[in-house]
Amino acid sequence: VSAVVPLPSTSWAGRGAAATALAGALEVPLCDALCWAEAPDARQGTLSNNDQRRENVRNRMAATGPPPGGRILLLDDYTGSVSTFKEACRALGATGHEGPFVPLAVARVRWRLGRPGIV
Repeated sequence: VSAVVPLPSTSWAGRGAAATALAGALEVPLCDALCWAEAPDARQGTLSNNDQRRENVRNRMAATGPPPGGRILLLDDYTGSVSTFKEACRALGATGHEGPFVPLAVARVRWRLGRPGIV
């Protein structure tokens, strides 16, 4: 990979430390190139299904600048529906970066079907 790009988060306290450690271990730059242009209405885990999660983040992320060229490692704390990763790819693609993008989540969660919350 050519850079580590952490996804924006309002709740992951260890985001900066994890991203810095990963970039250091891979000997690539840390590129904090994503932010919430408009914060999602709700936390993903409070929504009842993947359609709601996708709409919750759709077109809300923005790139603060183009990342370095090449393969970009996208770092997030957890993933369930992958909607946030897809939104990050859209936002970085809007800068002209064509990828490829490598998603990496610390954890994968499973949602309760038809109800908010994580199993």
